Amino acid sequence: MKLKADLFPYPVLNSGMNDYKNSKFSSDISLEKVSPSKLKIIVKFHLKDKMLEQFINEEKAIYAVHLEGVASSYRKLFKTAKFQNELTITLDANEISGKVELNTMILANETIENYANQNFNDEYYGDSFIVAKLDKGDILAFDIMAELNIKFANKEHPNAKSMIRVAAINDVYMDVNIDGDIILVNLPKNAHKAYQVMSRSDQAKQNMLLVTIVLPALTYVIERVKNSDFNKGSQWVPTLFELLNKVGYDEQTILTADAMKVAQQLLDAPVEDALYEFYKGAELVYD
Repeated sequence: MKLKADLFPYPVLNSGMNDYKNSKFSSDISLEKVSPSKLKIIVKFHLKDKMLEQFINEEKAIYAVHLEGVASSYRKLFKTAKFQNELTITLDANEISGKVELNTMILANETIENYANQNFNDEYYGDSFIVAKLDKGDILAFDIMAELNIKFANKEHPNAKSMIRVAAINDVYMDVNIDGDIILVNLPKNAHKAYQVMSRSDQAKQNMLLVTIVLPALTYVIERVKNSDFNKGSQWVPTLFELLNKVGYDEQTILTADAMKVAQQLLDAPVEDALYEFYKGAELVYD
């Protein structure tokens, strides 16, 4: 939704309005690709107004970002933490894609009574104008609305997990074999039994397998690729490089990349969600 000056019955700080003098509010927006289906929006806020700065320092006001999908029902408000002037928002392909409207603002974080500001434009409001009351959530400042076109990779394309198979071996150590047409992860027999059961279990357990089995295996594979220690004729190789290209790597840039980070990018950054979801399930058991 595009915010307009006539929406407000009180002075609001905005570059396209004359409600304030000698005050500024703006925001810088940047995008960072995390993985083929995850994206970060990073917003940095810039404010020049002593009274509004005081409100933020006292937590009477906060910086906020409102996201709205133009062709979807996605609508969310994100707020900064205490003493933060930057906000990072992670979007997932399952939540939203396409055109997104982004509004950055300063919101009242509590009821504010008798709001006076020396930077109110006296040509419009006189010398001693006072806003009798602002309710929590009222907008004190906003920047020009930004339109983003969020595009994620097609989910039907091959993914990192499709290159990997898990098998049992008569050994106490896990190993990874990349000499064939697939990446084969060999697990000790009891571990493999547990893997088979957990892979058919709830999503939290499946995600833990991703972190504990697939992630280290893929990290190992990427290290081998970086060292040119692999068979370029294997069928898994073009699939891997297709996925690497999607997250911004080619045959040259992968050589200096961090293998662990790259593996996490290919698996849609699974560590935080996997551990937290598993922790929540364990917490329910022991409560």
